[in-house]
Amino acid sequence: MSIKIVPAQKSADGCEWILQPGQSVTIGRESSDLSFPHDQLLSRRHCVIHCLESYAVVRDLKSKNGTFLNSQRTYHARIHPGDVICVGSQILRVVHVRNKASLDSRTGHRAQDI
Repeated sequence: MSIKIVPAQKSADGCEWILQPGQSVTIGRESSDLSFPHDQLLSRRHCVIHCLESYAVVRDLKSKNGTFLNSQRTYHARIHPGDVICVGSQILRVVHVRNKASLDSRTGHRAQDI
């Protein structure tokens, strides 16, 4: 299963992050794959999303303000297409990716304005 992490707001330069099985993305204020440097509610490294063969998980990285999955605080949980992850003031949607051809050829997982 491949998933796409999509910011609900038009932030992060419109980036979307596509994860294939075996890939991960770290979300935070700095030193992260998906960074929101002006969000003071985010920890430096807030949470990580791991994509496995048949499912994906979100894991909080001991953040100060917590990671929320569908409005419930979580420390480690499976995520599914349609789920909403809230970290800091960011709202991120989880979307199922059907077409592997939509991957960015330079990185294999980051796409602009898909």
